[in-house]
Amino acid sequence: MSLFGPFVYKTKDDKKFWLHMKQMGKVTLYFFSKNPANAISMPRGYEVVENPRISLPFLKKREGGLFGKKKEEKKVEKAEATVENPQQ
Repeated sequence: MSLFGPFVYKTKDDKKFWLHMKQMGKVTLYFFSKNPANAISMPRGYEVVENPRISLPFLKKREGGLFGKKKEEKKVEKAEATVENPQQ
């Protein structure tokens, strides 16, 4: 557990889920559980996404490094690249 304590996510249905981790060889598996025991803090470079259909959270790696990029910044970069290289 880190300085900030375990990460808790509250879904749109007002259900609470705690973040957990399991090491399987070289692979690290992050998952959410309703059990708060042994919960971990949020790892760097990840963001929480909620499945809109079943309201379950999952972790997704952020694009663009540690803090990620906003969607607007990605669109601007893509538009600038298209203007510079109209052949693409």
